[in-house]
Amino acid sequence: MVKQSFGKGIILLLIIVSFIASCSDSQKSEVKEFIPYTIENVKVAPKAEGISVKSLYYAPKVGEKSSYKLVQISKVERNSVQMEQSITQYYTKSIISIKPDSSIEMSLKIDSMRISEKGPDQAQPGKIVSLQFNSEDSASKNKPEYKQYYAIVGSQVQILASKLGRIEEIIGLTPIINQILGSKKDSVPDKLKENLAQQIKTQFFQLPLQQEFQTYPETGKLDASKKWSRIDVLPMSGILTVKNTVNYTMGSIKEMNGKKVAIVDANLTAEISKSKEMPKGLQFTLNDSKFEGKGITIVDVQTGSTLYKKNEVFTMISATMKELASGIIQAVSQKIQTTVTVELLH
Repeated sequence: MVKQSFGKGIILLLIIVSFIASCSDSQKSEVKEFIPYTIENVKVAPKAEGISVKSLYYAPKVGEKSSYKLVQISKVERNSVQMEQSITQYYTKSIISIKPDSSIEMSLKIDSMRISEKGPDQAQPGKIVSLQFNSEDSASKNKPEYKQYYAIVGSQVQILASKLGRIEEIIGLTPIINQILGSKKDSVPDKLKENLAQQIKTQFFQLPLQQEFQTYPETGKLDASKKWSRIDVLPMSGILTVKNTVNYTMGSIKEMNGKKVAIVDANLTAEISKSKEMPKGLQFTLNDSKFEGKGITIVDVQTGSTLYKKNEVFTMISATMKELASGIIQAVSQKIQTTVTVELLH
């Protein structure tokens, strides 16, 4: 009797295990595989049904955390002298609060960074110098030329941005500046500290995060055409004025990984002109110029968050400057090719 009962127990156990396994396999089959956010994948993704997007702005949720990879590659040629720079940043952004005016308070930490530079040595004309930095390379930590980079990696700042993706304030740079200056922090003039803080803020925090944000419609509203424009007038070198016009077009809404996403195409054109007030004693002639760019973004249309982005900009200027007092004429030419890629990691 004991053996018979034991045998029935084995059979019952196998049935239960088999049932659990089949349920588990069924649940696994229901879990959809994550599809990477690439332009090709979005183009072939199914259209989202029953959704009408009438606005587009940055609307994250409090507590939301996201990590990004940003790569910026710049190639510069000035009067036949070439320079190259590549910066890769991995950073984590956390949403702290949403203000009554809809501005977003967030923290940002650069988790790791790689920098590659190659260009002429300013102290020794004709000599080429290069720099290779990787924050994950422990052998570089004691090198003084990398001190400022290690002060930035791992540090956290707080950022306030508008719902239209414009960075309004960055605070928390003092610990970074103090770490860079070390024992000299109390003897360095405040003006030099301010200049250093501005440089760090712009190059490593403001510009990278600004690249992440999609440029939203000025009012945050979308009409039926799903098109909008942005015009900026910027001074350049104190001599030229650049009027940038970027035209944006949003494609159809797609369903992907449980999100409603769309591709936004951008095209940049520019008009370059001489400033009305030129430096005294200088005659400037703009011989030729070219300023163009294009971009493509995959955006979550419900939160305004960037899932993927790539921008390419090319500028070329050819000019002649004449110093009236001495009659010296100098030809100036400059070409800059910049490519920026932003990718949401998780």
